[in-house]
Order: sequence, then structure tokens, then C-alpha cells
Amino acid sequence: MNAKYRFDATLVRCRALIVLFKDGRAGNYNYDLLRAAVVLAVAALDKYCKDRFLEFFEQYYKKMSNGRRLGKDCDAYLKKAGVTKEYLLSLYQRGVDDPLFSPVHEAAKKLRSYLYRSTFQGAESISELFQCYGLKDIIKNAVGNSQDEKIWLAVAQLIRRRHTIAHTADYGQNTTVEEIGATQVADWLDALEGLVEGIDLILDSRFKTTNTRQAVNPASLAKKKPEEFSAAFHKNKGYLDVSELSSLRRIPDIEELFGVKAKRKGFLCEGTVAYPQMGNAEIWWPKISSEANYSGWMNEPQYDEATNEIVGVVERNVQNKNLNDKTVKVACERNLLRIVLAVIEGDNSVVGYCYRFLGTFVLDKEASKNANACVWRRWDTRLKVS
Repeated sequence: MNAKYRFDATLVRCRALIVLFKDGRAGNYNYDLLRAAVVLAVAALDKYCKDRFLEFFEQYYKKMSNGRRLGKDCDAYLKKAGVTKEYLLSLYQRGVDDPLFSPVHEAAKKLRSYLYRSTFQGAESISELFQCYGLKDIIKNAVGNSQDEKIWLAVAQLIRRRHTIAHTADYGQNTTVEEIGATQVADWLDALEGLVEGIDLILDSRFKTTNTRQAVNPASLAKKKPEEFSAAFHKNKGYLDVSELSSLRRIPDIEELFGVKAKRKGFLCEGTVAYPQMGNAEIWWPKISSEANYSGWMNEPQYDEATNEIVGVVERNVQNKNLNDKTVKVACERNLLRIVLAVIEGDNSVVGYCYRFLGTFVLDKEASKNANACVWRRWDTRLKVS
């Protein structure tokens, strides 16, 4: 269970507390369920930052010539954690006598101890942490990528409320406890989820090695200019094409290009939107990854062995069999055409993660029934847009 999975699972627990609040069976203490959700959510952010940073530390340290090419920000942070050059030298000397001993792993343990004595509940501390990896202003960039500047404002309100609850029992400087509402807390949770999703995608883009099977030509995607990810750019061209790695920056760009509006809950957006201009069609923007998300959904790519292009996507829920069975049944009945623009694990571009056009897809009903999963096959590699 990685850091993002744990964060997502914790938000599920937070939202369950809101459901319990609405149930009303806690009586006079009902509102404390909402306060508990606030405290738990900020704790989830804090733990996510620590664990996600540590997931990449050893990889990054080794990549930087075993620490010799670390930037000044990273050096300064490690020094605060007690991971000094003298300490590292002692570890390498120990490694000479014990070939099974890993100096980098031992340094990571010391860093972990330091991080777990620290808190990451504000833009400054979070940005300082990830700046060690050369990712300056990660909060600002995550908010910018979401194209909703209100996200950090809502998260900051959530964090401030957590402090009031944790340090003053939610009285603040008053003589009566402050009011709190379910809608407000739900909106804060949505904003927090959107922020962490943005941070996580930036980290994925920064650290995950591009698999040559995951792109026709990964270098050409990385060399694209920022304007080539805009809706206006593709409108002017008049089409999207798989061979050209046509990509859009964010969901609002997809909406602008196709003239649609996806349903939103707070700061979160549904994963599909109907596109009746092409009949029984919808636009789908999945995250294609080797791991399932917190709710069990996994979208696995299928490749053409000759071209290494993604020509199929297998969609399934690996945790909830009933939900998976129902999804397969409904998909077989609907007979949809899907326009697929996907965030693909390993892709890297000047805008960070992006939504790469994979083509139009149809459901292979026979294969879906045999696999008990939604097996989407590519139908066409080019799509006209106006």
C-alpha cells in the first residue's frame, strides 16, 4: 500500500464520518464527527507528504551519483535531519566491512525518523520538502495544474480549522464552540483530494521512468511546447492523432476542445462525459497505471507488439467483485464508443502529466465476458475536432 493509496483510503474514512453525521444517531455529539473528519484529513495530508517523499529518496540519492550531485536545497534539508556528510561517510565506511549493509537505506531510516518528528500542514513546509527533489513551488504548480485557484484556499481553511480543533477543542478564543457544517467539510475534503492528486501526478511525472512500451516516441512528447497541449492548438489543427501524440493539459482543456462540461462534486470531476455529437459516445480520461486506485479500479494497457502502441485498455475493479460484475454487464448493454484521453504512467512533458489521445475505442463484448472485465479495443487513431 503506497502513500497515495493510504491517503485515498483515509479520505474514504473521513467521508464515512460525514455519512454517520448525517445519520444523526450520535445525538448531541454529532458535530464532533465532522471535527474528527477534519483532523483525520489533515493527518492524511501530513502522512502522505512524509511517505511519498521517502518512496523516492533512495532512488533520487543514487541517481545523483550517490549524493555527490545533490542540490543545495536537498543538502541543507538532509543536514537538518542529521544526514550530514560526516554521517554519510561513516555509513560508507561501515559498508566496506559489511557488503550487505546499505548506506543509502540507513540514511533513509534516519531521514524518516526526522520527518516523523516534523509536520507538513502548510504550503511552506510541503514546498520546502519537495524542493529537495528540484520541484520548486509544488503547491503552486499543483493548484495551477488543477486550473482552480480556490483549491489551496479551501485546503488552507481546512488546515486552520484542524488547528483550532486540535489545540482549543474548537473554541478558538471564544467561550462557545465554533459551528461546523457537513457541506463545508465535504468541500474541504474534495479540495484536499484535488490538491494531493495534483501533487502526486507531478511526482509521477518527475520520477517514474518512461517505458518505451508506453509511448510511440516518448522523446517527442517531452519536446512538445506548452501551447501544443491547449484546446486552441488542436482546434486550429482540426484533429487529434495517435501518431502525433496529441495531448491536452488538463480536463478543462478537454471540455473546451469538445464543448462539453463534466459533472463535478466540489473540486472533483467525474471520469467520463457524454458526447452525443458522435451518437452513443462518451469521452473518457482514465489514469493508466500498474496499480489499482484506492477504490480498486485498475486500467491496464494492452500493446501492439509490432508498434508498442496502446491498442486496448482493460478496465476492472480488483477489490469489489459485485461492482465489477455490474460494470461489465452495463458496459455490454450500452454499446458505447469511447474517446480516450489518458494519463499514462511514465509519460513526461513540459506541462507535467497530460491527457494523451489514445484513439476511439469500442467494447469487445466477447472478451469482456470471458475476462469479466471491460476490454476496450481501439477503433480508430484519428478524430476530427472543430
